[in-house]
Amino acid sequence: MPEQREKCWEVNALGKRCQSWGVEADGRCGMHHRKAKKAEAASLEPKPGGAPRAHLAHVATKHAGLIEATLLAALQAETTRHVKCQFCKRANSFVLPDHGARVKAVQTLLEEGYGRPQLAESPKTDVEGVLGLEDMSDEELLQIKRRLQELAEPEAPTAA
Repeated sequence: MPEQREKCWEVNALGKRCQSWGVEADGRCGMHHRKAKKAEAASLEPKPGGAPRAHLAHVATKHAGLIEATLLAALQAETTRHVKCQFCKRANSFVLPDHGARVKAVQTLLEEGYGRPQLAESPKTDVEGVLGLEDMSDEELLQIKRRLQELAEPEAPTAA
């Protein structure tokens, strides 16, 4: 029985199915395969005058699996350290966990998965309003300043 070959599944410029028999792994002939790769590469290029953030969001969405795999691989990151023996002067290499990369990967996964944690807002107090500084005279303000300076200065030790 003769080997059954497939034809390219793309549609040509006339709107008919391509008649080429030389099919690549993606089911397209060589010409349609090159056109598809060129179109994909063009879709990854930023549009002139377009928003970079929107383009990056599009690229990230398109390659989410690759990004996820990279972050998961970073959870097991290792680094090589070279140490020279002080006695025999021989160089030794050690493979150690790269904790910096691992922590950054976990942080990125959590921030992107759950969002960045919101910072708690500290209550704002109106010190001037609480102390009534607006209503004080210059002399009263100077007395407060002197008293604060006295409290801030450490007391000198007394001789026994």
